[in-house]
Amino acid sequence: MIDEAWVAFGASARQYAQRHLVGSDNNHTNRRFGRQLDRGGSTSLLVMRIGNKIVVDGCHSYKTHIFRQNDPKAPKLYQRTYYCDDIMRSSWSSKSHSSIPSWKIWVMQNV
Repeated sequence: MIDEAWVAFGASARQYAQRHLVGSDNNHTNRRFGRQLDRGGSTSLLVMRIGNKIVVDGCHSYKTHIFRQNDPKAPKLYQRTYYCDDIMRSSWSSKSHSSIPSWKIWVMQNV
């Protein structure tokens, strides 16, 4: 169901990715993923386009956030930097992962 996806790593995940990308040099790693700068860089994000929706999911108790693709507040894919707190405040619909079965149903109903 995912049409496009882009990851924005927090600081430690970004360092890990840069060290472990096989056959890459630091000049090209910026084109492989973005950076998430809020919360001291502890949260990484997955930004996806699913049909006409933009879905943002993150680690460390970050909720799943859903936007309409044409919403001016929707995060764009393939950006160099993201701010997870701005995304959280801008979304019209979000759900925590606290109950995976109900979260899964919610995601399917909203995308």
